[in-house]
Amino acid sequence: MKMAVVLALEGRWILIDQGQVRAIKPFASLEKATAVVCLSPYSTGEMTLQGDKEHAAALIERREMGSGAIEAESKVFVHHVHPVASAYQAAFSIMKLVTWQQLLGWAQEQEQHCVLLTPTALAWGLVRPGTAVVIQDGVTLTFWAQVAGRIVHASIVAMSTNVEDVRFSSAALGQRLQSMLAEFSGTQAEDEVKALHVQWLSVMRAHDPAGHEEVLAAFRQDAGLSVASADVAYDTRSDLGVIASALPSLAPRGTRKTALGPPGAVFLMQAQRWIPVCVGTILAASVAAILLAGYWFNEASRLTAQAQAIREQVAQKQAAIEGGAQQKFQRADLDAYTAFIASLKRTQSGYDVARAMFAVKQAVSDGMRILSIRSVTESENKSSGAGTAGLADRPVTKAFMVDGMLPNNSKNDGALLSRFIRSLKSSGYSAEAVDVPPSVAALSASNRLFSYRVVVDESRQR
Repeated sequence: MKMAVVLALEGRWILIDQGQVRAIKPFASLEKATAVVCLSPYSTGEMTLQGDKEHAAALIERREMGSGAIEAESKVFVHHVHPVASAYQAAFSIMKLVTWQQLLGWAQEQEQHCVLLTPTALAWGLVRPGTAVVIQDGVTLTFWAQVAGRIVHASIVAMSTNVEDVRFSSAALGQRLQSMLAEFSGTQAEDEVKALHVQWLSVMRAHDPAGHEEVLAAFRQDAGLSVASADVAYDTRSDLGVIASALPSLAPRGTRKTALGPPGAVFLMQAQRWIPVCVGTILAASVAAILLAGYWFNEASRLTAQAQAIREQVAQKQAAIEGGAQQKFQRADLDAYTAFIASLKRTQSGYDVARAMFAVKQAVSDGMRILSIRSVTESENKSSGAGTAGLADRPVTKAFMVDGMLPNNSKNDGALLSRFIRSLKSSGYSAEAVDVPPSVAALSASNRLFSYRVVVDESRQR
């Protein structure tokens, strides 16, 4: 919901709400959140001060009273300060204290939050590098800008509010600014001055597009700056007729720095801007959550179906195993499986494997290669006199097979093999030459292969 705006003139207030304009009684109760632009008599200016910035308002009030610019106690609003050497510049506006206290007390009593603003506060909120403003408040034209951080301020008063007098004053203001801004020629700020664009803000004037364009053209020509009007026309449906003002469109965009109080209302005004964004975000998040929930529901359904299918497959395989698959496996692989168990039993119970490997390693001469060391097969076990008893009762032969290859450059193969046998014998093993098995012969076509059946001599190892 957009805020309403009240232009508070002395003795007459104008309410602008969603394009509807009507006069209301001063200090009437507000029906909705409102930004009140205080147009009661006030003054504005720029001053160079020394001392603590916190005391700027008091110093300005004292100096203005000393010069006769103000005659009664006043409320000073400091809109901006900028350090200059050991001093500082201050941009300010002043309102009668009694008027300010009356407005503030009324705003604090409103059930709807109410923000108080002044034209200078709103205008200064627009000032930044590259952007300047001119405030047209009745017969007073005031220029505000920041160049190289410094505050640039100029003001002029027209003879009346008719177009000719305002146009003449606009040209005079432009000439004064051209002289002031010339001080920045030849400095780093020269480009910043050339890039200045001026926004023209009328507080409230009669709506006269042609006459207003003459005023802008005069300023543009004499100041040498680009200028555009931010005014919007409003039909007051009263004796004021159609007015033009930039303030109603600027007031709802006021910030903590431009708003004058009460502090709680300023916070609520800023928070209200985010209500549409928050609502939109919540709606978007809700839609996303619904879509995500639907996705995960479908995903959960798919995974549940997959799990069920896997359970069915497991049940089928288990049933197949229980129905005879295990028997089929035993019939097909019984011989190989039994042979493996018998070989494992012989290896585990027959001899010290680590000691046997070390003995073979010590027996090998330079150039000889050991291709494999393996336990004896059933046929090799039978040849050792194990008999034909069943596998479970057959005595264990403490023997293993060694397959190797003699070096190609050997001149006396017999000596190498004799040394190999003697070394094994000294370690407690007897070696008996056997035919090279086909599985080893397939590794090489060389005729330098040899195989030995090595038997543990328990009498020599004790």
